[in-house]
Amino acid sequence: MQKNVSFLSGLVSVIAHDIRGPISSVSQAIKMIIAGSFSESEVAELHAQMSVSTDNSIAIINDILFWFKNSQPGAKLILAEVDVVPILKSAASLYKNMANLKNIQVLLPDDEGKAVLAESSFLQVVFRNLLHNALKFSPSDSQVKIGIREDEKHIYVDFCDHGPGLSKAELAALLSAKKKKNDSTGLVTGFGIGLCIDYLGQMKGKLLISSNTDSGTIMSARLRKVALYLPTI
Repeated sequence: MQKNVSFLSGLVSVIAHDIRGPISSVSQAIKMIIAGSFSESEVAELHAQMSVSTDNSIAIINDILFWFKNSQPGAKLILAEVDVVPILKSAASLYKNMANLKNIQVLLPDDEGKAVLAESSFLQVVFRNLLHNALKFSPSDSQVKIGIREDEKHIYVDFCDHGPGLSKAELAALLSAKKKKNDSTGLVTGFGIGLCIDYLGQMKGKLLISSNTDSGTIMSARLRKVALYLPTI
């Protein structure tokens, strides 16, 4: 019982931290609109911001529920052939409002039929969080480029932004996030990136990050090629 109470307490803390802020902002904006504090153009911009905030909150809630479901005892991960391109397009569609609000162009790869060994729901969470992160830290009127490259054993999906970048210390802290779990929940600070590290690890992949201050960041999901791991018929 004590473990369960501690677990729920930690989970509530994560929810409060990642969701309360956006919802509070939406609530405040609605009150100010009702009070007539803004011009027509300012109200239109607020509506766009509110849409982005609610979309982000819903995505975070879905991530938490999905994580909770797959953290239960006995949950088994089954890997299969997954095409990364449709999942990337789905993520871009989800964050279209966020990109438009900052006038950021999301450049998707032209590649088709890039198959990896993965679990599709896990991959959706990974791509969604990596794109959200790139959009969040990119300046207005810039680009986020998503590229696909490969070597003999792996396919890499690169999310390239033009944000402020990370120092060596910040980069080391981010990549070691999984080692800084909350003892009561197993969750990590920076829930989205923590999920990416965890889910890619479960799919025998890895999160790679290349960054320098003032020159942007490239976050890469390294995934296994299907042909090397699925038996031929």
